[in-house]
Amino acid sequence: MTSSTSKQVPGPSQFTVAVFADGQNVNLFKHTSAIATMISRFSDKFCLYAYHHWRKISVKKEIKLQRYNWRCIDVPITSKNGLDQRLMQDFYHLCQFWQPDVLVLVTNDGDFAPIVKEQLTMGRQVKILGYKGKISKKLTQLLPNDIYFIEDLYQDEELPKAA
Repeated sequence: MTSSTSKQVPGPSQFTVAVFADGQNVNLFKHTSAIATMISRFSDKFCLYAYHHWRKISVKKEIKLQRYNWRCIDVPITSKNGLDQRLMQDFYHLCQFWQPDVLVLVTNDGDFAPIVKEQLTMGRQVKILGYKGKISKKLTQLLPNDIYFIEDLYQDEELPKAA
């Protein structure tokens, strides 16, 4: 179990940030504005990728995300972890070729722990954004100081982290 503490995030920098969001784990439609605001505090150079089975979602919701510059990646679910596998594949390829300074995973899912561990080993900054009490223990153990809670994004200037 983690507890919330406050820490000031520096203003935008020249860092590049790549955000990969698991639309099955986190309600992007409800929180897209708050997520975009959080990411813009890290950098003004970022790419947002939202993974979901978009053909099953109303076009209005997808358009809302696109207004906030999300790239909506349609993943027709054919297996239990089909979406996770596609997200991890894209995450890995982007890290090979673009090499962003900061990687943000919007998820609660521990299936992403191996790729997080690999990126940490390579010296990359990785951050997790998810719901309080829902983020996998595997992720909180790997990133005890880089877990952000969606519920806390609505607070003032500071972005609380897990302790």
